[in-house]
Amino acid sequence: MIFYDIIRLHPFLDGNKRTAFHTMLYFLELNDIKFKYTHRDEIKIEKMLNRIARKIETIKEVEKWIERGIR
Repeated sequence: MIFYDIIRLHPFLDGNKRTAFHTMLYFLELNDIKFKYTHRDEIKIEKMLNRIARKIETIKEVEKWIERGIR
């Protein structure tokens, strides 16, 4: 999953989590899928991205998180 890999592999000097998140949103949009979140969810999203970067979340847990966001 490219979203997960961009965060974990850290290919850029800066902006890996932002790039990964927006890449995921763009991919979902291309497939007519909306990731539903509000301004209030931004802190939760940031926490999840940080947990992925710190290798706390597994890819399966991230998949479940994304699935919850698209419902």
